[in-house]
Amino acid sequence: MVSQLHNYRRKNCLTTSTKRKKRNLVAHLPLYKELQSMGVDAKPVEIFQFCDARIAYEMMEQAILVRDNVREIMEAGASGDL
Repeated sequence: MVSQLHNYRRKNCLTTSTKRKKRNLVAHLPLYKELQSMGVDAKPVEIFQFCDARIAYEMMEQAILVRDNVREIMEAGASGDL
């Protein structure tokens, strides 16, 4: 059940208007690379800036879906449901 829901959400949220997102991308700041160059062990942290507020909102919705999926997977693992 968890994996089916995860696959459904992933497929639907990650494939929406990729070309449109690339076209409206104004800036991409891979902060983790700067931190790593300073000797800081950093996980990927990136900032994307768009000129279209709708795209920024879609990205935020996708981030929330990812967060919810990760939480659901972790809770399932903690309770032994995986």
